[in-house]
Parts: sequence; C-alpha cells; structure tokens
Amino acid sequence: MTNYNNNIKKINTKKNDIIKGLNTDKIQYLESKLNNGEQFPIAFKEYLTIGGDNNGLPLELGINYDAYYLSTTYIKKRLMERGTNINRPIAVFCSYEDCYSFIYLDEGNNPQP
Repeated sequence: MTNYNNNIKKINTKKNDIIKGLNTDKIQYLESKLNNGEQFPIAFKEYLTIGGDNNGLPLELGINYDAYYLSTTYIKKRLMERGTNINRPIAVFCSYEDCYSFIYLDEGNNPQP
C-alpha cells in the first residue's frame, strides 16, 4: 500500500486517469453492505482510502465504489448457480468470464492461508 500511495502520480500518468480514494462515510457504507457492519481488514480499508473510488490498478473489474456491492452480489449468485455457495463476506477484485478473484473480509488483519 505504501508503494501504491507513493506512486499515484506515476500510475495516473500511465493510465491517463486520476486515482481517487473513498472517504470514511463511503467505507462505512460498504462495510455495512459487504461485511455485515464489521470493519474491513486494515489493508483493505487502506486500499479503499487510497484508491477505492477509482483504483488505478490493473484489476479486471475496474472496481469503483458503486460496483463493489453489485459485483459481489452478482458473482456470489453466479457461483451459486455453479454449485459453489459462499456464505462469508467477500470483496471481489477481478473477474474474467466465470473466474473470480476475491478476498474474505472476515479473517481479520492477519489472515492465514
């Protein structure tokens, strides 16, 4: 996250875009929608603060604030249609056809593999 924050100007120039973070109110809203009102892991919250509205990272969804909840709901539904039911809170980062990358939000600040 430090590297991401320190290189925002370079990323903005390369992508011809402006990285924009989320304020506390928007993060708390997402916590209520995606994580049952529990706080996000510190690293994820830091990521959202730096670039959660327009991330500037090469993530397939081009995730922004409005897309987090909708994409997560949609992807959980698609997985359920294929027989995989995820009952835990997640945040989706990448989607390509029917392949998804996400993190679990309920593992705290020191998740184990």
